[in-house]
Order: sequence, then structure tokens, then C-alpha cells
Amino acid sequence: MAGVRQFDESRLLHTSLDLFWRNGFEATTMKDIAEASGVQRGSLYNSYGDKDSIFILSFNVYSNNLIKSTRECLTGSDIPGSLEKYFLLLINNMTIGSPARGCLTTKTAADGSIEKSQIRDELKSLLDSLNQLLENFFQENNISKYTSASPSDAARVVITFTRGLAIMERVYGDKEMLIRTAKIFLNSFLKH
Repeated sequence: MAGVRQFDESRLLHTSLDLFWRNGFEATTMKDIAEASGVQRGSLYNSYGDKDSIFILSFNVYSNNLIKSTRECLTGSDIPGSLEKYFLLLINNMTIGSPARGCLTTKTAADGSIEKSQIRDELKSLLDSLNQLLENFFQENNISKYTSASPSDAARVVITFTRGLAIMERVYGDKEMLIRTAKIFLNSFLKH
């Protein structure tokens, strides 16, 4: 049947996501995706057009999973405890694998892919969504008990700190150092 995909799209997107996460957008080729997924390059081009489109769909899988996991961390009213869970989630995501895969968002922003407006828009959308989740959580749980920063400013500071964690993971590759640094940040940022 013409127009019917003869492969499992979910499997393809998860396989592609893994490649983009490990290798980066720029270093991942359509040949790599075809070989890893078992889908012929011609079928990939016919179905998606180009690597950018596959990346966007794969990145959406990543974004949806990260937003869902972040929501699960930001429950209850314990701001320090919830942030500690959130930082641990991110640190675990970055340090999985050997070598560790790092942060997909930061790797994509740093490898030049951000010059493509559609990719930049996807990265911004994810960071804005995470920022909004944090801002809402801080608003609902009265962040003013812990810091003079507004809920919006506190959310932006936390998002910015997580980008720094991602860079430190790439440079040092030391999970325990990242965990200690996150605890120091929490103790410095939130008065108890």
C-alpha cells in the first residue's frame, strides 16, 4: 500500500533519540539512523524528508518524557525536597551510559544545531515548559519562605543552574560532584 509506513515509528524515534543523544545532532547521519533502526534510508527520506524532521520528532519524545518526570518531582509542598529530586533526575539522565550521554538539550545547543530556527524553537519550548512548571510550583508553594526571588525569577535561576550542571557533567564526568554541587546550590539559594 502506498503511503503506509512499513516500520514501527515509535521504535524508530526512540532509536534516533538514542543516537542524537549519544552522538549529537550534527554527528548523527541518516545512514546512522537507517543502520541503527533497520529502516532503509529511502524510506526515511520518503517518510520524514530529512534528518531535521526526525530530530524534531525524537526531541518531542525526549521533551514529553522530561516534562512528565519533572512534574512527578514537583509534587507536594516541600520545595527543597522536590528540587533535590528534580536535580537528581537530571543528573541521572545525564550520567547514564558509558560514556555518559550528557544533556541532549545542552549538547544540541552547543553543537551548532541551534542555528536552525526550528531546532532552536524546540529547545526554547522545552526550557520554557520546564521554567513554567517550576514557576507554578514555586507560586503554589510560596517560594518567598525560602528566597527573596519571585517565583518567575527563582524558576529561571534553577533552569540556568541546570544548564551549568550539564556543562560540568561534560567537563568532569563526576556524578558525585554534580550531586554535591546541587546540594550546595540548594543550601545557598534557599534559606531554611
